[in-house]
Amino acid sequence: MFLSKNSIILFLLDMGKGTKVKNYLRFYNEVLNWQRVDISKYQFKKFKLLIEHAYNNIPYYKELMIDNHLTPNSINTFDDIKKIPPLTRSDIQNNLDKLVSKKIKKFKSSSSGTTGIPISYYNDLDSQSAGMAALLFSYQLSKWTLGKNMLHIWGNESSIQRWKTLSSKLKQLLMRQKNLPSTIFNELNNFPDIIKLINKFKPDSIDGYTSSIYNLSLYLKEHNINLNKPKFVFTTAENLHEYQKEIIETSLGKVSDIYGCGEINGIAVRPVHSDKYYIIEPHVLVETETYNNELNEIIVTDLDNKLMPFIRYKIGDLIDKVHTGNENKEIKLNYFKKIKGRTSDTITLSNKNKISPINVIGGTLLREIGGVLKHKVIWNGTALKLLIEPDIHFNIEHAKKILKQKFKKYDLEITIETVDSILPGKNGKFSFFEKIK
Repeated sequence: MFLSKNSIILFLLDMGKGTKVKNYLRFYNEVLNWQRVDISKYQFKKFKLLIEHAYNNIPYYKELMIDNHLTPNSINTFDDIKKIPPLTRSDIQNNLDKLVSKKIKKFKSSSSGTTGIPISYYNDLDSQSAGMAALLFSYQLSKWTLGKNMLHIWGNESSIQRWKTLSSKLKQLLMRQKNLPSTIFNELNNFPDIIKLINKFKPDSIDGYTSSIYNLSLYLKEHNINLNKPKFVFTTAENLHEYQKEIIETSLGKVSDIYGCGEINGIAVRPVHSDKYYIIEPHVLVETETYNNELNEIIVTDLDNKLMPFIRYKIGDLIDKVHTGNENKEIKLNYFKKIKGRTSDTITLSNKNKISPINVIGGTLLREIGGVLKHKVIWNGTALKLLIEPDIHFNIEHAKKILKQKFKKYDLEITIETVDSILPGKNGKFSFFEKIK
Protein backbone atom coordinates (compact mmCIF):
# COMPACT_ATOMS: atom_id res chain seq x y z
CA MET A 1 0.00 0.00 0.00
CA PHE A 2 1.06 3.60 -0.48
CA LEU A 3 2.37 5.94 2.14
CA SER A 4 0.64 9.31 2.10
CA LYS A 5 3.67 10.91 0.41
CA ASN A 6 3.37 8.53 -2.55
CA SER A 7 -0.35 9.18 -2.84
CA ILE A 8 0.27 12.91 -2.93
CA ILE A 9 2.90 12.54 -5.68
CA LEU A 10 0.55 10.46 -7.83
CA PHE A 11 -2.39 12.75 -7.13
CA LEU A 12 -0.40 15.76 -8.33
CA LEU A 13 0.86 13.88 -11.39
CA ASP A 14 -2.68 12.88 -12.31
CA MET A 15 -3.92 16.41 -11.79
CA GLY A 16 -1.18 17.82 -14.01
CA LYS A 17 -1.57 15.32 -16.84
CA GLY A 18 -5.27 14.45 -16.56
CA THR A 19 -4.47 10.76 -15.95
CA LYS A 20 -5.71 8.15 -13.46
CA VAL A 21 -2.43 6.44 -12.55
CA LYS A 22 -3.09 6.47 -8.80
CA ASN A 23 -6.38 4.57 -9.13
CA TYR A 24 -4.97 1.98 -11.53
CA LEU A 25 -1.91 1.37 -9.35
CA ARG A 26 -4.02 0.95 -6.23
CA PHE A 27 -6.13 -1.63 -8.08
CA TYR A 28 -3.08 -3.57 -9.32
CA ASN A 29 -1.85 -3.88 -5.75
CA GLU A 30 -5.27 -5.15 -4.66
CA VAL A 31 -5.15 -7.85 -7.35
CA LEU A 32 -2.06 -9.32 -5.67
CA ASN A 33 -4.39 -10.52 -2.92
CA TRP A 34 -6.84 -12.20 -5.29
CA GLN A 35 -7.07 -15.92 -6.01
CA ARG A 36 -6.13 -17.21 -9.46
CA VAL A 37 -9.74 -17.91 -10.40
CA ASP A 38 -10.72 -14.31 -9.63
CA ILE A 39 -7.87 -12.92 -11.74
CA SER A 40 -8.96 -15.07 -14.69
CA LYS A 41 -12.61 -14.05 -14.32
CA TYR A 42 -11.64 -10.38 -14.26
CA GLN A 43 -9.45 -10.73 -17.35
CA PHE A 44 -12.14 -12.45 -19.37
CA LYS A 45 -14.83 -9.95 -18.31
CA LYS A 46 -12.57 -7.08 -19.36
CA PHE A 47 -11.77 -8.77 -22.69
CA LYS A 48 -15.49 -9.23 -23.39
CA LEU A 49 -16.16 -5.55 -22.75
CA LEU A 50 -13.25 -4.61 -25.02
CA ILE A 51 -14.38 -6.82 -27.91
CA GLU A 52 -17.94 -5.48 -27.63
CA HIS A 53 -16.60 -1.92 -27.74
CA ALA A 54 -14.36 -2.73 -30.72
CA TYR A 55 -17.20 -4.41 -32.63
CA ASN A 56 -19.47 -1.40 -32.14
CA ASN A 57 -16.94 1.44 -32.55
CA ILE A 58 -13.86 0.29 -34.50
CA PRO A 59 -14.47 -0.37 -38.23
CA TYR A 60 -11.46 -2.70 -38.58
CA TYR A 61 -12.73 -5.10 -35.91
CA LYS A 62 -16.34 -4.95 -37.11
CA GLU A 63 -15.18 -6.02 -40.60
CA LEU A 64 -12.73 -8.60 -39.22
CA MET A 65 -15.35 -10.31 -37.08
CA ILE A 66 -18.01 -10.28 -39.79
CA ASP A 67 -15.52 -11.77 -42.27
CA ASN A 68 -14.84 -14.56 -39.75
CA HIS A 69 -18.56 -15.08 -38.95
CA LEU A 70 -18.12 -13.79 -35.39
CA THR A 71 -19.98 -11.46 -33.06
CA PRO A 72 -19.14 -10.55 -29.45
CA ASN A 73 -21.58 -13.27 -28.41
CA SER A 74 -19.30 -15.82 -30.13
CA ILE A 75 -16.65 -15.24 -27.44
CA ASN A 76 -17.71 -17.12 -24.30
CA THR A 77 -14.51 -18.84 -23.13
CA PHE A 78 -10.76 -18.21 -23.24
CA ASP A 79 -10.53 -20.76 -26.06
CA ASP A 80 -13.04 -18.73 -28.08
CA ILE A 81 -10.66 -15.77 -28.06
CA LYS A 82 -8.43 -17.65 -30.49
CA LYS A 83 -11.19 -17.43 -33.11
CA ILE A 84 -10.24 -13.76 -33.58
CA PRO A 85 -7.32 -13.46 -36.04
CA PRO A 86 -4.22 -11.81 -34.52
CA LEU A 87 -3.34 -8.18 -35.26
CA THR A 88 0.03 -7.65 -36.99
CA ARG A 89 2.17 -4.58 -37.61
CA SER A 90 1.36 -4.78 -41.30
CA ASP A 91 -2.35 -4.74 -40.41
CA ILE A 92 -1.76 -1.52 -38.47
CA GLN A 93 0.21 0.09 -41.30
CA ASN A 94 -2.53 -0.74 -43.81
CA ASN A 95 -5.58 0.05 -41.65
CA LEU A 96 -4.59 2.76 -39.17
CA ASP A 97 -7.62 5.00 -39.86
CA LYS A 98 -10.03 2.08 -39.44
CA LEU A 99 -8.39 0.99 -36.16
CA VAL A 100 -9.05 4.23 -34.29
CA SER A 101 -12.28 5.32 -32.61
CA LYS A 102 -13.55 8.74 -33.67
CA LYS A 103 -15.16 9.36 -30.26
CA ILE A 104 -12.14 9.43 -27.93
CA LYS A 105 -9.39 12.03 -27.54
CA LYS A 106 -6.24 10.91 -29.36
CA PHE A 107 -2.57 10.83 -28.33
CA LYS A 108 -0.45 9.82 -31.30
CA SER A 109 2.94 8.12 -31.01
CA SER A 110 5.18 5.74 -32.97
CA SER A 111 7.15 2.57 -32.35
CA SER A 112 10.94 2.49 -32.21
CA GLY A 113 11.04 0.14 -35.19
CA THR A 114 13.13 -2.56 -33.50
CA THR A 115 11.13 -5.20 -35.37
CA GLY A 116 11.96 -3.56 -38.71
CA ILE A 117 8.31 -2.55 -39.24
CA PRO A 118 7.71 0.90 -37.73
CA ILE A 119 4.14 1.89 -36.96
CA SER A 120 2.17 4.87 -35.74
CA TYR A 121 -0.44 4.26 -33.06
CA TYR A 122 -2.77 6.04 -30.65
CA ASN A 123 -3.41 5.93 -26.91
CA ASP A 124 -6.19 7.42 -24.83
CA LEU A 125 -5.92 8.68 -21.25
CA ASP A 126 -7.08 5.35 -19.79
CA SER A 127 -4.45 3.34 -21.66
CA GLN A 128 -1.76 5.89 -20.81
CA SER A 129 -2.80 5.75 -17.14
CA ALA A 130 -2.93 1.95 -17.05
CA GLY A 131 0.41 1.61 -18.81
CA MET A 132 2.14 4.03 -16.45
CA ALA A 133 0.58 2.29 -13.45
CA ALA A 134 1.72 -1.10 -14.79
CA LEU A 135 5.26 0.26 -15.07
CA LEU A 136 5.24 1.58 -11.48
CA PHE A 137 3.67 -1.68 -10.31
CA SER A 138 6.51 -3.56 -12.04
CA TYR A 139 9.01 -1.50 -10.04
CA GLN A 140 7.11 -2.16 -6.81
CA LEU A 141 7.38 -5.93 -7.24
CA SER A 142 11.11 -5.45 -6.55
CA LYS A 143 10.21 -3.50 -3.35
CA TRP A 144 10.98 -0.14 -5.00
CA THR A 145 9.17 2.86 -3.56
CA LEU A 146 8.12 6.08 -5.24
CA GLY A 147 9.66 9.41 -4.30
CA LYS A 148 13.39 8.63 -4.30
CA ASN A 149 15.93 9.83 -6.86
CA MET A 150 15.60 8.06 -10.22
CA LEU A 151 17.94 8.37 -13.20
CA HIS A 152 16.06 7.80 -16.47
CA ILE A 153 18.09 6.86 -19.60
CA TRP A 154 15.97 7.05 -22.73
CA GLY A 155 15.21 8.29 -26.20
CA ASN A 156 16.95 9.52 -29.30
CA GLU A 157 17.76 13.08 -30.28
CA SER A 158 14.31 13.62 -31.76
CA SER A 159 12.12 11.97 -29.10
CA ILE A 160 13.73 13.69 -26.10
CA GLN A 161 12.37 17.04 -27.24
CA ARG A 162 9.19 16.28 -25.30
CA TRP A 163 11.22 16.44 -22.07
CA LYS A 164 10.97 20.22 -22.46
CA THR A 165 7.18 20.20 -22.17
CA LEU A 166 5.52 21.44 -19.00
CA SER A 167 3.92 18.07 -18.22
CA SER A 168 7.27 16.27 -18.55
CA LYS A 169 9.01 18.81 -16.33
CA LEU A 170 6.25 18.39 -13.74
CA LYS A 171 6.71 14.62 -13.80
CA GLN A 172 10.49 14.91 -13.42
CA LEU A 173 10.07 17.26 -10.48
CA LEU A 174 7.45 15.26 -8.60
CA MET A 175 9.13 11.88 -9.17
CA ARG A 176 12.61 13.27 -8.43
CA GLN A 177 13.62 12.00 -11.84
CA LYS A 178 16.64 13.17 -13.82
CA ASN A 179 16.55 12.35 -17.53
CA LEU A 180 19.60 11.55 -19.64
CA PRO A 181 19.42 10.91 -23.42
CA SER A 182 20.65 7.43 -24.31
CA THR A 183 22.76 8.83 -27.15
CA ILE A 184 25.32 10.32 -24.74
CA PHE A 185 26.19 6.76 -23.70
CA ASN A 186 27.52 6.17 -27.21
CA GLU A 187 30.68 8.24 -26.71
CA LEU A 188 33.52 7.31 -24.34
CA ASN A 189 34.45 10.88 -23.53
CA ASN A 190 30.99 11.43 -22.01
CA PHE A 191 31.36 8.78 -19.31
CA PRO A 192 33.47 10.80 -16.81
CA ASP A 193 30.76 13.48 -16.69
CA ILE A 194 28.02 10.84 -16.46
CA ILE A 195 29.80 9.23 -13.51
CA LYS A 196 30.19 12.62 -11.78
CA LEU A 197 26.48 13.25 -12.26
CA ILE A 198 25.58 9.85 -10.76
CA ASN A 199 27.84 10.38 -7.76
CA LYS A 200 26.31 13.81 -7.17
CA PHE A 201 22.67 12.87 -7.82
CA LYS A 202 22.92 9.58 -5.88
CA PRO A 203 20.00 7.84 -7.62
CA ASP A 204 18.14 5.17 -5.68
CA SER A 205 17.34 3.59 -9.04
CA ILE A 206 18.43 3.74 -12.67
CA ASP A 207 16.05 2.75 -15.45
CA GLY A 208 16.28 2.79 -19.23
CA TYR A 209 17.63 1.13 -22.35
CA THR A 210 19.44 -2.12 -21.65
CA SER A 211 22.24 -1.29 -24.11
CA SER A 212 22.97 2.14 -22.58
CA ILE A 213 23.03 0.78 -19.02
CA TYR A 214 25.22 -2.09 -20.17
CA ASN A 215 27.68 0.30 -21.90
CA LEU A 216 27.97 2.29 -18.69
CA SER A 217 28.48 -0.87 -16.61
CA LEU A 218 31.13 -2.14 -19.02
CA TYR A 219 33.00 1.19 -18.81
CA LEU A 220 32.93 1.04 -15.00
CA LYS A 221 34.27 -2.50 -15.03
CA GLU A 222 37.01 -1.89 -17.62
CA HIS A 223 38.23 1.21 -15.78
CA ASN A 224 37.79 -0.29 -12.29
CA ILE A 225 35.57 2.60 -11.19
CA ASN A 226 33.39 2.49 -8.12
CA LEU A 227 30.46 4.87 -7.70
CA ASN A 228 27.43 5.46 -5.53
CA LYS A 229 25.54 2.38 -6.61
CA PRO A 230 21.77 2.56 -6.97
CA LYS A 231 19.61 0.11 -5.07
CA PHE A 232 17.73 -0.90 -8.23
CA VAL A 233 18.53 -1.07 -11.94
CA PHE A 234 15.52 -1.45 -14.25
CA THR A 235 16.40 -2.48 -17.81
CA THR A 236 13.84 -2.29 -20.59
CA ALA A 237 13.11 -1.80 -24.32
CA GLU A 238 15.69 -4.42 -25.42
CA ASN A 239 16.42 -8.04 -24.55
CA LEU A 240 18.53 -8.43 -21.42
CA HIS A 241 21.15 -11.14 -21.98
CA GLU A 242 22.61 -13.00 -19.01
CA TYR A 243 26.15 -11.72 -19.73
CA GLN A 244 24.77 -8.16 -19.63
CA LYS A 245 22.90 -8.83 -16.39
CA GLU A 246 26.06 -10.19 -14.76
CA ILE A 247 28.15 -7.13 -15.66
CA ILE A 248 25.40 -4.65 -14.72
CA GLU A 249 24.92 -6.29 -11.33
CA THR A 250 28.68 -6.32 -10.70
CA SER A 251 29.17 -2.67 -11.64
CA LEU A 252 25.87 -0.97 -10.78
CA GLY A 253 23.26 -2.93 -8.83
CA LYS A 254 20.63 -5.64 -8.78
CA VAL A 255 18.65 -5.86 -12.02
CA SER A 256 14.92 -6.04 -12.65
CA ASP A 257 13.96 -6.46 -16.31
CA ILE A 258 10.79 -4.76 -17.56
CA TYR A 259 9.07 -6.17 -20.64
CA GLY A 260 6.73 -4.14 -22.81
CA CYS A 261 6.63 -2.11 -26.00
CA GLY A 262 5.76 1.43 -26.97
CA GLU A 263 2.29 0.37 -28.04
CA ILE A 264 1.57 -1.52 -24.79
CA ASN A 265 3.49 -0.37 -21.74
CA GLY A 266 4.10 -2.70 -18.80
CA ILE A 267 3.37 -6.21 -20.10
CA ALA A 268 5.55 -8.20 -17.69
CA VAL A 269 8.43 -7.85 -15.25
CA ARG A 270 11.21 -10.01 -13.89
CA PRO A 271 11.72 -8.59 -10.38
CA VAL A 272 15.06 -8.45 -8.60
CA HIS A 273 16.15 -11.93 -7.44
CA SER A 274 13.56 -13.68 -9.64
CA ASP A 275 13.85 -15.83 -12.77
CA LYS A 276 10.19 -15.26 -13.77
CA TYR A 277 8.60 -12.57 -15.95
CA TYR A 278 5.30 -11.96 -14.16
CA ILE A 279 2.51 -10.81 -16.48
CA ILE A 280 0.60 -7.71 -15.35
CA GLU A 281 -2.69 -9.54 -15.82
CA PRO A 282 -5.12 -6.77 -14.78
CA HIS A 283 -3.67 -4.74 -17.67
CA VAL A 284 -2.92 -7.30 -20.41
CA LEU A 285 -3.95 -10.73 -21.63
CA VAL A 286 -1.02 -12.80 -22.91
CA GLU A 287 -1.38 -15.81 -25.21
CA THR A 288 1.06 -17.72 -27.38
CA GLU A 289 1.09 -19.25 -30.83
CA THR A 290 3.36 -22.21 -31.61
CA TYR A 291 6.62 -21.17 -33.28
CA ASN A 292 9.08 -24.06 -32.77
CA ASN A 293 9.83 -26.79 -30.23
CA GLU A 294 11.35 -24.38 -27.70
CA LEU A 295 9.67 -21.01 -28.22
CA ASN A 296 6.24 -19.59 -28.95
CA GLU A 297 5.17 -16.28 -30.46
CA ILE A 298 3.73 -13.93 -27.86
CA ILE A 299 0.28 -12.43 -28.52
CA VAL A 300 -0.83 -9.57 -26.27
CA THR A 301 -4.16 -7.82 -25.75
CA ASP A 302 -4.12 -4.40 -24.11
CA LEU A 303 -7.24 -4.52 -21.97
CA ASP A 304 -7.32 -0.75 -21.43
CA ASN A 305 -6.95 0.96 -24.83
CA LYS A 306 -10.41 1.64 -26.25
CA LEU A 307 -9.25 4.37 -28.60
CA MET A 308 -7.10 1.98 -30.67
CA PRO A 309 -7.63 -1.55 -29.34
CA PHE A 310 -4.65 -3.88 -29.61
CA ILE A 311 -6.56 -7.16 -29.60
CA ARG A 312 -4.43 -10.33 -29.96
CA TYR A 313 -1.48 -8.22 -31.11
CA LYS A 314 1.65 -9.95 -32.44
CA ILE A 315 4.50 -7.87 -31.06
CA GLY A 316 7.10 -9.95 -32.88
CA ASP A 317 8.81 -11.51 -29.83
CA LEU A 318 9.11 -15.11 -28.69
CA ILE A 319 8.74 -16.58 -25.19
CA ASP A 320 8.87 -20.10 -23.76
CA LYS A 321 5.21 -20.39 -22.71
CA VAL A 322 2.71 -18.93 -20.28
CA HIS A 323 3.01 -20.72 -16.92
CA THR A 324 0.12 -20.67 -14.46
CA GLY A 325 0.83 -18.63 -11.34
CA ASN A 326 1.28 -20.41 -8.03
CA GLU A 327 -1.69 -19.92 -5.70
CA ASN A 328 0.54 -20.22 -2.65
CA LYS A 329 3.14 -17.62 -3.64
CA GLU A 330 3.27 -13.93 -2.79
CA ILE A 331 2.98 -13.16 -6.52
CA LYS A 332 0.22 -15.32 -8.02
CA LEU A 333 0.39 -13.82 -11.50
CA ASN A 334 1.00 -15.99 -14.58
CA TYR A 335 4.53 -15.81 -15.93
CA PHE A 336 7.05 -16.83 -18.57
CA LYS A 337 10.78 -17.42 -18.16
CA LYS A 338 12.44 -16.77 -21.51
CA ILE A 339 12.24 -13.97 -24.09
CA LYS A 340 13.78 -13.84 -27.51
CA GLY A 341 12.96 -10.58 -29.16
CA ARG A 342 14.06 -7.02 -29.69
CA THR A 343 17.78 -6.60 -29.28
CA SER A 344 19.60 -3.38 -29.95
CA ASP A 345 23.01 -4.50 -31.18
CA THR A 346 25.97 -2.32 -30.37
CA ILE A 347 28.41 -1.11 -33.02
CA THR A 348 31.99 -0.38 -32.00
CA LEU A 349 33.50 2.42 -34.07
CA SER A 350 37.17 2.92 -34.96
CA ASN A 351 37.54 5.48 -32.14
CA LYS A 352 36.22 2.87 -29.64
CA ASN A 353 32.91 4.68 -29.20
CA LYS A 354 29.85 2.43 -29.20
CA ILE A 355 26.46 3.21 -30.67
CA SER A 356 23.18 1.35 -30.79
CA PRO A 357 21.49 2.18 -34.11
CA ILE A 358 18.04 2.12 -32.53
CA ASN A 359 19.11 4.91 -30.16
CA VAL A 360 19.78 7.13 -33.19
CA ILE A 361 17.31 5.73 -35.75
CA GLY A 362 14.24 5.49 -33.52
CA GLY A 363 10.53 5.72 -34.21
CA THR A 364 10.49 9.52 -33.95
CA LEU A 365 13.24 9.82 -36.59
CA LEU A 366 11.53 7.34 -38.91
CA ARG A 367 8.33 9.33 -38.63
CA GLU A 368 10.31 12.49 -39.45
CA ILE A 369 11.71 10.78 -42.56
CA GLY A 370 8.26 9.51 -43.53
CA GLY A 371 7.11 6.87 -45.99
CA VAL A 372 8.91 3.89 -44.38
CA LEU A 373 7.04 0.57 -44.52
CA LYS A 374 9.94 -1.62 -43.41
CA HIS A 375 13.59 -0.97 -42.69
CA LYS A 376 16.83 -2.70 -41.84
CA VAL A 377 20.19 -1.35 -40.69
CA ILE A 378 23.20 -3.20 -42.11
CA TRP A 379 26.70 -2.81 -40.61
CA ASN A 380 29.76 -4.04 -42.56
CA GLY A 381 32.35 -3.08 -39.96
CA THR A 382 33.09 0.40 -41.30
CA ALA A 383 29.83 1.87 -42.63
CA LEU A 384 26.07 1.68 -42.13
CA LYS A 385 23.46 1.11 -44.79
CA LEU A 386 19.79 1.87 -44.16
CA LEU A 387 17.66 -0.43 -46.29
CA ILE A 388 14.13 0.90 -46.78
CA GLU A 389 10.97 -0.55 -48.25
CA PRO A 390 9.17 2.72 -49.08
CA ASP A 391 5.63 3.78 -49.75
CA ILE A 392 4.56 6.48 -52.21
CA HIS A 393 5.31 9.26 -49.70
CA PHE A 394 9.01 8.42 -49.26
CA ASN A 395 11.51 11.07 -50.41
CA ILE A 396 15.06 9.74 -50.54
CA GLU A 397 16.71 13.17 -50.71
CA HIS A 398 14.79 14.28 -47.63
CA ALA A 399 15.85 11.07 -45.84
CA LYS A 400 19.53 11.52 -46.79
CA LYS A 401 19.53 15.08 -45.44
CA ILE A 402 18.09 14.03 -42.09
CA LEU A 403 20.43 11.05 -41.65
CA LYS A 404 23.49 13.07 -42.62
CA GLN A 405 22.63 15.56 -39.90
CA LYS A 406 21.98 12.89 -37.25
CA PHE A 407 25.16 10.89 -37.90
CA LYS A 408 27.51 13.83 -38.51
CA LYS A 409 28.90 13.91 -34.98
CA TYR A 410 29.79 10.20 -35.11
CA ASP A 411 31.97 10.69 -38.22
CA LEU A 412 30.26 7.60 -39.60
CA GLU A 413 29.28 6.92 -43.19
CA ILE A 414 25.64 6.01 -43.71
CA THR A 415 23.93 5.34 -47.04
CA ILE A 416 20.33 4.67 -48.01
CA GLU A 417 19.06 2.06 -50.43
CA THR A 418 15.43 1.45 -51.36
CA VAL A 419 14.16 -2.02 -52.28
CA ASP A 420 10.82 -3.39 -53.41
CA SER A 421 10.56 -5.73 -50.44
CA ILE A 422 12.47 -6.51 -47.24
CA LEU A 423 11.95 -10.19 -46.54
CA PRO A 424 11.97 -11.90 -43.13
CA GLY A 425 15.06 -13.81 -42.03
CA LYS A 426 15.40 -17.58 -42.00
CA ASN A 427 13.48 -17.72 -38.72
CA GLY A 428 10.49 -16.01 -40.34
CA LYS A 429 10.98 -12.80 -38.34
CA PHE A 430 11.86 -9.32 -39.58
CA SER A 431 15.08 -8.05 -38.07
CA PHE A 432 15.95 -4.40 -37.56
CA PHE A 433 19.72 -4.96 -37.56
CA GLU A 434 22.18 -7.16 -39.42
CA LYS A 435 25.96 -7.43 -39.24
CA ILE A 436 27.82 -8.63 -42.33
CA LYS A 437 31.48 -9.44 -42.74
